[in-house]
Amino acid sequence: MAKNYYDVLGVSKTATADDIKKAFRKLSKQYHPDINKAADANEKFKEINEAYETLSDPKKRQDYDRLQDSPFGRGGYTGGGSRTYTGGSPFGDATADDFGGFGGFGDFSDIFSDFFGGAGGGFSQQATRPRKGDDIEYRVTLDFLEAALGKTMSLTLNGKTLSVNIPAGIDEGQKVRLAGQGHPGNNGGPAGDVIISCHIRPSATFRRDGLNIESDVTIRFSEAALGTKATVKTLTSQVSLNIPAGTQSGAKLRLRGKGIQKKNGEQGDHFVVVRVKTPQQLTDREKELFEELSRLEK
Repeated sequence: MAKNYYDVLGVSKTATADDIKKAFRKLSKQYHPDINKAADANEKFKEINEAYETLSDPKKRQDYDRLQDSPFGRGGYTGGGSRTYTGGSPFGDATADDFGGFGGFGDFSDIFSDFFGGAGGGFSQQATRPRKGDDIEYRVTLDFLEAALGKTMSLTLNGKTLSVNIPAGIDEGQKVRLAGQGHPGNNGGPAGDVIISCHIRPSATFRRDGLNIESDVTIRFSEAALGTKATVKTLTSQVSLNIPAGTQSGAKLRLRGKGIQKKNGEQGDHFVVVRVKTPQQLTDREKELFEELSRLEK
């Protein structure tokens, strides 16, 4: 006896498309032949894919529900009766006399056509056409430097270890696609893809604006007035930065080409934001000097 598709996926007839998709993902992973070695796993996996192929398609699901609710034998499409439709009339060798008071329908293929919008053979071809497998979505968390500089990482899914190349400069929420590594296709269709969504941890040192990055350097009041040199950490090294005399707090100094660099040749800059630290406690001598400076500025 053919099985009811809703029972196969463990959902109610009123299940939403999202409920059906979630149930399919859970069951397809549970019964995937690469993971589940039980004797009936392969057959269960085929049933799950067959049920999902129909219930995930709004038109097919509508047709399926109409035939299930029909008084003419619920085995016409799948479960609930003793017949399974394989083409031609869904009522086997039955004649109009078998249905007593249901006269006036003419050829029973017209009834099937009413359910499926065409002849039985056409539906059979549609149901068995190649269909791409579902994608698998995965989320990874990267450090700021890993996202900025790129990284090759290993990922294990469905018993397979995949090598994932995270390109330099990937941004928050961007995705990496591994073609053909998702769920297997149906009826000879291609496998789906693995889609990796990237989340990036904030950095205590760097901030990002497109391909440009920013960091801060703190100098003393006297250094801002007289000028100085400061050691600045970049994405890949440390450099000595010349800070001109008279630099104001909040000023940005550019390190050209020291930002994020992509393989296509695009590159950003590193902007160093100067933070001038104002002294909070002064010695008597320092106070005298600042008072002298104040008089000179008038």
